[in-house]
Amino acid sequence: MAGVYYLMLRGKSVGPLRAEHFPTLAKEGLITHRSLVREQGTGDVRPLYRHPDVAKAVFGSRAPLVTLKGTIEEYRARPLVGIVAGFAAGVLSLTR
Repeated sequence: MAGVYYLMLRGKSVGPLRAEHFPTLAKEGLITHRSLVREQGTGDVRPLYRHPDVAKAVFGSRAPLVTLKGTIEEYRARPLVGIVAGFAAGVLSLTR
């Protein structure tokens, strides 16, 4: 079942949720772009901004900017080699 997500909220998994449920949670202040979300059928728990459907539902037309913000935050926590490699990968992906 695609498009079904589980949210890590206060140490517990909440769901199943669809992308349409997330804007309400954001308005109530329960989630941010860094909230951890897992798509059903995967073991990956990733920040909300790494799930394009959810990010678009929550942030609308600002979703690409929020994704960029989250990615930059990730790179700031990495050593310099990781930053350079990530930047190079991003530039290469834009040129294709």
